Amino acid sequence: MRRRLGTSAGVMTLAALPALLVAMLGDLWPWPPRDSRPFIERLEPDRWYALEVADDEAMFDLPFESGGEHLLIVSSLAADAHHGTIALSAEPVAAAEPIAGRAVESLAALLAAQPPPPHVAQPAASLSGTSLPGDRTSGGSGATSNVPDAVAAAATADSSPKSRTFHLHVTEGPLSDPRHYASIEGQPIAEGRTVRVYLDGRMRPHTLFPGLVGEIVRLMDDEIVPRTSRVLGTHRDVDGDGRFAILLTPWLERLQGGRTSLGGMVRGDDFRADREAPFGNRCDLMYLNASLKPDAHLRTLLAHEYAHAVCFSARLGSDAAPFPLPAEEDWINEAIAHVSEHLHEGGWSNLDYRVSRFLDDPAAAPLVVPDYYRAGLWRAHGCRGATFLFLRWCTDQFGSDLPARLSRAPYSGTKNLEHVTGVPFADLFRRWTIALHEAEAGSIGRAEAPSKDGFRSLDLHAPLANWGLTGPRATDWNVDAGDREIELRGAASAFVRLQGPTTDGVRRLRIRATPGTRLLVSLRSVPRPMPDVRLDARWIEHDSEGEFRKAAKAADRSPRRLSIDLTWEERTGDPPLEVEFVSCEINRGEKWRSHCLRGDELAQALRGSNPHLPDRGDAERRDSDRRRRGWRVEVPVRFAVAPDDTVTVKAMLRDARGRRTAARIEVFPPDPDRQNAIARSVTRGEIRAVLGNWSSPRRPIEGGPHRGLRKRSPL
Repeated sequence: MRRRLGTSAGVMTLAALPALLVAMLGDLWPWPPRDSRPFIERLEPDRWYALEVADDEAMFDLPFESGGEHLLIVSSLAADAHHGTIALSAEPVAAAEPIAGRAVESLAALLAAQPPPPHVAQPAASLSGTSLPGDRTSGGSGATSNVPDAVAAAATADSSPKSRTFHLHVTEGPLSDPRHYASIEGQPIAEGRTVRVYLDGRMRPHTLFPGLVGEIVRLMDDEIVPRTSRVLGTHRDVDGDGRFAILLTPWLERLQGGRTSLGGMVRGDDFRADREAPFGNRCDLMYLNASLKPDAHLRTLLAHEYAHAVCFSARLGSDAAPFPLPAEEDWINEAIAHVSEHLHEGGWSNLDYRVSRFLDDPAAAPLVVPDYYRAGLWRAHGCRGATFLFLRWCTDQFGSDLPARLSRAPYSGTKNLEHVTGVPFADLFRRWTIALHEAEAGSIGRAEAPSKDGFRSLDLHAPLANWGLTGPRATDWNVDAGDREIELRGAASAFVRLQGPTTDGVRRLRIRATPGTRLLVSLRSVPRPMPDVRLDARWIEHDSEGEFRKAAKAADRSPRRLSIDLTWEERTGDPPLEVEFVSCEINRGEKWRSHCLRGDELAQALRGSNPHLPDRGDAERRDSDRRRRGWRVEVPVRFAVAPDDTVTVKAMLRDARGRRTAARIEVFPPDPDRQNAIARSVTRGEIRAVLGNWSSPRRPIEGGPHRGLRKRSPL
């Protein structure tokens, strides 16, 4: 019998069809509708906004007013570290439309909107217990506790240890080919309560630096193992001998066929019982370079490498957790190890140049790299600086136990971070990039309060060891000067300062990224930015025959000097600027050298300098509201400069309100042919014939021939 559609059941079925269709097409139909997206009616000064992105493209209108500017952070969440391109374009429009986006809320507000599960770390303000240096979560001083029995089982160890054969991958060949591994006969030469030190059989103990072996044992027994066990955990005694093995070998001086030199390393495959030789050694093992010295860097190196051993051990199965955890990704492993060495207060020798290199070119340093070796980024120091700064910032937000939680969480990579923090990785990444660009740690010298989600332990706009940090390097873009392209790697960020046009008005900006970039865009408006600072630098000539002869006699032992001019236009009502530091650096490839003038040394260099340099012919730019100001300082370059080196000069200035502005420029070393001619003339007594302009050309990073890239810390 045929059922009529006019029945009540049929009417109900027809009425439900729209809802049914919406449910079936939910993945294809944009919901909520486009008109219901959040919009920004007005940009509040000094507040960050997350702009909406569709298909790796963002378009929005920005009003430019006299004296104001905008800061833009363009980030990639791509899963690999490939190179992509960000295309920036702008065009004038009559009126501004509301911007699709929302204000960036604090992490506390984000977590409050959706309470995290019990296992998730809470924001740092609610935590108690131990803390890392600079943490505000507690006042713990870092007192050590007893070492667990699994590590302190020296009493059960063999009283007469024998030599052991170790295997190490030493070439550029594949890890799966046994022909690329070296066999090393290790002879035991010392042991302590927790460690046993082996020496490569081709060496003799007297060839090591005096005191090295004893200092390794002392540091591991008394400092590294106890402190690491308290905050991160302990290693697993894989071979059951009661001691952690340390092998000193010269192979670390010439890895990858002689292309790479390392101070130390730990291999995860050594800790796995299912790895046959030569692919694993089935023991808890650290490799150290036999050329190490018993200096301050040794503590930092041991803390870093032992943290790797603890993390590898934590991922293995045990009686308490019989199922092994998935192998952690390289970038998280390195982040935990670097934060651990920071905990041990062993100095910055393993981090300072890496942090500086990342900040100098953040767009080229991907954060998320699951396998550094296969990605060709094993010795990419900028990537290592990025991963330390990211986890250091996360630890500032979620407490000092975060690295330990990560090492034992059931996932890996970004999913592990989301599991432990309760925050989507995209939100963590965006807030971290904002923290990089924002104010210094705490409220040091600032009238304004720092960002709630900012760094609490580091100041990225101040000297770090002997390096001058000026925050992440930004690209200046005048929106009326034509389109701009920026190279951006996956999981990296580019910082762009949008310079206002010559006339006020509204510009429609379009950001287009290479497909697959997974674009993130953050925006901030600054109504009254700091003045533009221009930096000029040149090598100083010798003024007299006697001075020149003295320098030539000293040859390279005499430090070269740079004359640096810092100039800016001071507006009425602006507080005067003072120089905080001047830094000269070489930081490329495997070469890093630096010298940072600050404090008394800077005051001595500035003494007698004219703080109000005369105007240099820019009469057309003078008016009643602006006047030229500046400082001149002579800086000694206290490291050797090769003919093919480029010296980066950075300067940080600060006003009475605590606001900072920076400038930078790159200069070539003096022409070696010119130097040789001068040296020959000294020998022949013909000094006056070659004295003259002994300056080298400047290479500005951005702008015209006399302008270096200006990067400022915001208000």
